[in-house]
Amino acid sequence: MLIISINLDAQHSAKKKRNAQNNNIVALHVLQCLISLHEAIQPPKEQLPPGRELQRKDWVTLNRARANVGMTASTLHKWKLRPDSECPCGNQNQTKDHILSECTEGPHCTDQDLRDCTDAAQAWITHWREKI
Repeated sequence: MLIISINLDAQHSAKKKRNAQNNNIVALHVLQCLISLHEAIQPPKEQLPPGRELQRKDWVTLNRARANVGMTASTLHKWKLRPDSECPCGNQNQTKDHILSECTEGPHCTDQDLRDCTDAAQAWITHWREKI
């Protein structure tokens, strides 16, 4: 009986040793994978577009105009939130393009001015931020 018990103890010890070695190999492999992954991920280089220093209301107006989703009379009429799409200047359609370059109610600028947030765009934003 004693011999069988010693053999079982030896087998058990050998099995524990193999498991410990396997665990070390797995841990080393996981560590190597994490290091590779860390090296592969580059830090983000994205920057906010020009105008990020504006006050929130101006930033919102700027980005709504950039995305062509400003609350112009034409848009509000399309959403059935306004009975007509007429501009206060008399034009039948108050669209973003109209208030950017044609409307006599405020300053003018271009889409490029909006993308670059130029002085002309900032003057346009200041005038239209409460109106669209």
